[in-house]
Amino acid sequence: MFLPGMTSTMSAVATPVPFGARYATTSGFVALFSEANSLVEETAAYLDGAGRQDAALLEAGAAHAYAQEGMRLTTRLMRLMSWLILRRAVADGDMTPEEADVERRKSMGFVEPTPTLETIAILPETLGALIGAAARLELRILHIDASEALDAPRPSPVRRELSLLRAAFSGQPQAPARKASRGLVAPPAVNANGDYGSGQMMGA
Repeated sequence: MFLPGMTSTMSAVATPVPFGARYATTSGFVALFSEANSLVEETAAYLDGAGRQDAALLEAGAAHAYAQEGMRLTTRLMRLMSWLILRRAVADGDMTPEEADVERRKSMGFVEPTPTLETIAILPETLGALIGAAARLELRILHIDASEALDAPRPSPVRRELSLLRAAFSGQPQAPARKASRGLVAPPAVNANGDYGSGQMMGA
């Protein structure tokens, strides 16, 4: 037996969208993918071309920083592109959300350190600009990734309490709640004779 309005209440609870299935179909994703891909190409062209000439003019300390930051920049961009490619693969049906999420956890499990302003100051201007662009791109992607993580399925206290209500009015036993809901008393259960038992605090 259901309380009046219970069905409509339950149907109003949104079903979480699987990993990558929502954002990857938007125009915002297309623009972000294009921007990231262009930055990868621009970075590769610089490091393989003019960057070599810039590095040859640096002193030993700055040359070491150039090599280190150039490697970090490349790694960061490859990781961010992996994040984008995984989402597109899910949207295209080439991977399941579960498969993509496993790979996503690998690619987003580590964030390369951003160089200090002192380090940026001794690097060629072009490399510093590329590092800044990659850092801003990473912040945007991390924000989107964190926002999607909030949509992941998780136990809902509201669902639990509605389940208790349904059980109370149908006479079906219900396992005790794991955690007490502050100030909320479970409705009395109905036994086989139609009598009401005593109410109890949820989780007691």
